[in-house]
Amino acid sequence: AREDVWLWRLASCAAGGPLTTIRPSSGAASMGWHGDPAKLRRDDLSADWGLGLYGHWRNAGAYLVCDREVGEWLCLSCDVVSTSAPPGARCDAAGKEAQVEIAPRDAFRRRVYLQPLGLLMTVDGGAFERVSLAVGGAAGGEAVLRLSPLPASSTHALLTLTADGPRGGGGGRRVRCRCVGRSCSLGAAPFPSRGGAAGEAGGSL
Repeated sequence: AREDVWLWRLASCAAGGPLTTIRPSSGAASMGWHGDPAKLRRDDLSADWGLGLYGHWRNAGAYLVCDREVGEWLCLSCDVVSTSAPPGARCDAAGKEAQVEIAPRDAFRRRVYLQPLGLLMTVDGGAFERVSLAVGGAAGGEAVLRLSPLPASSTHALLTLTADGPRGGGGGRRVRCRCVGRSCSLGAAPFPSRGGAAGEAGGSL
């Protein structure tokens, strides 16, 4: 379940594991860390480390979750840059508007999941710089994105939005948008821009 914060934490740690066995001095891979007090070092062989890195690549992203147990925002592989909630306010307070801005910190910055909206966003030809989320308002929820070109020579980016499907199976809704400059478009229909910064856009699914 997307509300199970314990599983979010467990999955985040598991997905980031392959990065901890890369040797800082050379960048060479190791199959794992020897926890034996007599060793406490990385193994000399890489073995099937490549499969682990593939798994990391498939799942790497920034994941924003409302931790209902403690009432605070949990940002996995990202930083909470700002929030509109006063000190002590819960992220799941009924009827209250909340705004939170995050900065992805994962290895690729190409995937962001917003648990309150049940929305997964991926980008090709760009990277997420900032994502702002507003929930609890009249519109129910809104996300504003700030993208940067990646590589720097990119002329446009492709943004894919995937909404969670129903519980128990079934695919979610998916749309793909082409982003150039300050706007993104979905076919012939505009995907309205938000704010004045280059590469910043928002819309609804």
